[in-house]
Amino acid sequence: MSVEAPDALDALAERTLQLAVVARALDERSEQAARSTERAALDVTAAAAHLSGLGERIAREATRAIATEAASQARVAASDAFSGARAALEAHASRVQELDRALTSSRHALARMQRRWMVLVPSALIVGSALAVAGATAWVAKARSDVARLQADAATLQTLAAADVVRCGTSLCARTAPGHADADADADGYRRIAQRPALR
Repeated sequence: MSVEAPDALDALAERTLQLAVVARALDERSEQAARSTERAALDVTAAAAHLSGLGERIAREATRAIATEAASQARVAASDAFSGARAALEAHASRVQELDRALTSSRHALARMQRRWMVLVPSALIVGSALAVAGATAWVAKARSDVARLQADAATLQTLAAADVVRCGTSLCARTAPGHADADADADGYRRIAQRPALR
């Protein structure tokens, strides 16, 4: 064996050791990158869960607010002139606007999260968060519709409360406006109101 052979073996061993050190360093960096990615995914998952919970809370609050307002309207309808009902209805409309603003903030937070973590998280999490916010949007839209319906019902009940209606036997009689009296009206101008046909 020549003198160069041991030198070549030593050089090869040293090179192998260097490669092993480099490989270990690469493994450590790979593990660090994997841990960083896992932490980022956990952060985004927590953020998505928070947004989903926020959407559910908004939906529950809207449902409770609508139910409470409907019960309040029924109680106030039996009292005077519906002034309290109108104030309560305006307060409920203000609450719906607050929920709408909270929903807008949630959508902005979701957009920021999408821009920040689009590369790191599975798209299913983003889609789930978007669906939660969309569901909350639908609930707020329903709340707005219910507010409009309650306002229309309150206006109708207020009109009925202001009408000149009295009991006449088992029916109701309404006094006709001056100049609109007819042969069916009594001497005081009251005319019997027809009853609604019974449902079959």
